[in-house]
Amino acid sequence: MQWPRLVLRLVTFAQFKLKQRHFAGLMVLYYDTTEELVIGRAIRQKMFAKCPNESAYCAGVGIRRAVVRLQNFDSERNILEEDFCEQCSTRRNSCKSLIMTRHSSFGENPANVMPTFHHSNATTAEYQPPKKQQSKLMEWERFSNQANSPLDLYGFDQAADRDNNYYNEDIWWPLSTSYSSHSCKNYLFKYKRPRKAKWRNFLPEFPFSFGRRFVFLILILLFALSTALIIIVLALITHNQAIIDTKLKNTLEPYERLLQNNKEEQCKISRQMMSEFNGTEIRQNLHWIAHKMHIAGTDEQLELVDKLAQKYREMEFEVRTYDYPEVLLSVPNFERPNKVHSWNERHLRWELISDGIGRPPKSVKTHPELNMQLSDDPRLLYWWNAFSENGTAIGQLVYANYGTVEDFELLEKWNISMEGKIVLIRYGSIFRGEKIRLAEERGAVGAILFADPFDYVPGNKTFPDDLWMPALASQRGTIYRGTGDPEGVLPRIVVTSIGYANAHKLLHRMDGPIVPWSRWSGALPVPYRLTGSLLVRLDVWTRTDHRPIRNFVALMRGREEPDRWVMVGNHADAWTKGSIDPGTGTSTMMEMARVLSKYSAMTGWKPRRTIAFCQWDAEEFGLIGSTEWVEQNLRLIQKRAIAYVNVDNLNGNNSLIVKSVPLLYRLIAEAASKVEQPVKSELRSGRNTLLDSWQFHNPRPTLPGDRSVPHILPPHSGSDFQPFIAFAGVPVADLRMESAPQYSYMLYHTAYEVPWLNDNFVDPEGNASVAMGQLWLEIARNLADNMIIPFNVEDYGIALKEFCTKANTQMRMIGIDSAMDVQSYNERMDFLNDSIRRFQEKAVKFQRLIHAINSGDRRVPLLRREQLNQRLQSLEQCFVLDNGISADRLAFRHAIFSAPEEASNAGMLLPILLDPSFKWLSAQRRANRTEANHRMDQLKMGFSLLQFCVECASEALTIDQ
Repeated sequence: MQWPRLVLRLVTFAQFKLKQRHFAGLMVLYYDTTEELVIGRAIRQKMFAKCPNESAYCAGVGIRRAVVRLQNFDSERNILEEDFCEQCSTRRNSCKSLIMTRHSSFGENPANVMPTFHHSNATTAEYQPPKKQQSKLMEWERFSNQANSPLDLYGFDQAADRDNNYYNEDIWWPLSTSYSSHSCKNYLFKYKRPRKAKWRNFLPEFPFSFGRRFVFLILILLFALSTALIIIVLALITHNQAIIDTKLKNTLEPYERLLQNNKEEQCKISRQMMSEFNGTEIRQNLHWIAHKMHIAGTDEQLELVDKLAQKYREMEFEVRTYDYPEVLLSVPNFERPNKVHSWNERHLRWELISDGIGRPPKSVKTHPELNMQLSDDPRLLYWWNAFSENGTAIGQLVYANYGTVEDFELLEKWNISMEGKIVLIRYGSIFRGEKIRLAEERGAVGAILFADPFDYVPGNKTFPDDLWMPALASQRGTIYRGTGDPEGVLPRIVVTSIGYANAHKLLHRMDGPIVPWSRWSGALPVPYRLTGSLLVRLDVWTRTDHRPIRNFVALMRGREEPDRWVMVGNHADAWTKGSIDPGTGTSTMMEMARVLSKYSAMTGWKPRRTIAFCQWDAEEFGLIGSTEWVEQNLRLIQKRAIAYVNVDNLNGNNSLIVKSVPLLYRLIAEAASKVEQPVKSELRSGRNTLLDSWQFHNPRPTLPGDRSVPHILPPHSGSDFQPFIAFAGVPVADLRMESAPQYSYMLYHTAYEVPWLNDNFVDPEGNASVAMGQLWLEIARNLADNMIIPFNVEDYGIALKEFCTKANTQMRMIGIDSAMDVQSYNERMDFLNDSIRRFQEKAVKFQRLIHAINSGDRRVPLLRREQLNQRLQSLEQCFVLDNGISADRLAFRHAIFSAPEEASNAGMLLPILLDPSFKWLSAQRRANRTEANHRMDQLKMGFSLLQFCVECASEALTIDQ
């Protein structure tokens, strides 16, 4: 017998009150051995104290047990008397007679053992138990062998007792007769199955007063009640949640239930949506969108916007229109086209060089459909540049190549002044408005723009036989350098554009020195001269006028986060019919909306967040529609907009040109890997996806040492994404499809942007538009559906470090470190690098947390996910300065991605540092010490502001893990 079992059995039997005398007997019967006398004595004293009225019976059982086990009765006689007989003095003779009976059964003389006692039935030789008792004994044996017998239930090891002959019939039978009437024996023989114990039988005995028992029982009762209450509350919560989940499941369609950040389901939805795109639908959209000429501010444009809005309403989008009735625009005078004359010294008269109207090639008439599209509106052929000064300018002609800062500085070195001159400038290299600004700053009174065949006619054929620009075609466009309503910041010189056939006439009549630099020569069959005595008159009748414009936003409401918007957009206005710019983007966006609407109607799917389709007006005049909307709704946008993804046009069919913030690098590359390459020649070369072709044609990696993301340009300017990033601080991306390796959009902003061009050259089967739509939608759907906004903050840290390194190199090259004082410059750069390093460390931890959540390794509650999304959404806004990056550039507030002030620095990053640096250099060259000191102070402030922005971004990513 092991001590733990002994104590367990003691406690078990101590819990029974009603039948304690019977169990006391059983305990004594079991434990009274020579090896356990001390423990047995304690048990017997405990048990017998509970049943004083029946102690004789219990004692009798104990003596009977002792008689059975003890071989040397004489040595244990005193112990028996002390343990048993003192408990039942009134029955001592009866008990001892039992002992004598036991010894007589073994052939011993009881008189020799206990001579002082006598019992008439001392001899048991002739004794035979009656049959009734024998049947009871056998019944007891059968019962004790059962698995659930009382002795099993209460701790008796009957197998062990049986092995030690505790229940041997030869021993028990002689004892049964003398004790058959006692309760202990009757209990043993009559008990056949476990009796159902009442609950109070199991309460423990307490060795303290009734009051303390009562308090203890009250505490137990309170504990039980509180436990029951907690269980009931938890059960109710679980039940209610189950009801809510059931109702939610019953109200949602299958795809909506499955879309819980499950990547497999999202991939499945992505594939199904991509399969819904239809190139024929896109081509049909394009034909009615580009059916008429629709310049911003005209009735045709307002009619088109209303028709587009109606189409979105028919697809069950929530459409909101935004009217701006008095916006300053520039329109040509179709009754008096712009003209260029040259003075004929011999005949003393002005000879016409350009009448301001293009002439389609004669071969156009061999294509009836094309001829009809070009001839149905004579306004298509007028040449003009928006926001030119109205009037006449006369001056000597100066050729200024592409009109960059370097070009004008070379002319100045050759002592060729721009004062009072008219400048002939080639399109290309920089924005046309920047060319005009530089010419005006140097005193020019007029400018003529043309497209040199060196840049626009790489082959021998021209339109309509090929994509290249005809001789009497010209590119239209704005020369306004700002964004938004252009009050008070317009050029003050007259400007117009001409065809390269007209430019050939001018160059042929110039008589000055031939250009000494090969890069200044073009492809016209005439010597390119710097200047001469040729006098030119420029008549421009373009005028400004206040006209109405109209934007609209069509919303597909999100099912869970409707106040977070994923915005996609394109502009609707064009210089002519705009079959490429913006028709390809507009028609593709409409198809994307149709796919979403149809898929939602078929499956019940809704995006997690709202997807907003934005249609802007007056983009061609200077991003006017989108800028006005962003300024009007700035606070709303900063709270709601997740990102803005823009597609201006598709001018090719096999490779991507992407501008984006670092947060979207990976998302765009991943989406491109899912879109099939639409061009067969690319497929034959083993480039099966847009990503494959993108990596092949733009192999330079965006992130150092990481070729998984192809080359991506910074989102400085170029389309309607600019006010979102530069003014509001909303992450943006701009997508374009181009032909590679050779640029093919030579008919940009010409009269020949008609549907026939798309059907025959740009995208004959509509496959490129389908691929762009699939890419565009996949990016938007990922932004809208992912549980955690799929930004990559780690890439931002890497890119920011790279931007800073490049800016540092540029500033040292122009001598900023020496001018500022090397030690002071190094300290500022070290402080900035330390802030960037802290930002990178926070970004790595933050990105790991996002990865753990998306992979399922880390479970977070809804509020935690909301906190993460809120910080991701506001991260880009940390780099927005309320007062702009400088006092004279209030519309450009982003310290990293604002457009540089000098267009010749179009690829420049960190304009908050490099703009004042290059202005300091320009002032130094002009020996303007006052301006140079001002720019140096501005640069020092730029270091502090940029460091402040980086620290703000670090705090945004600081979160308890």
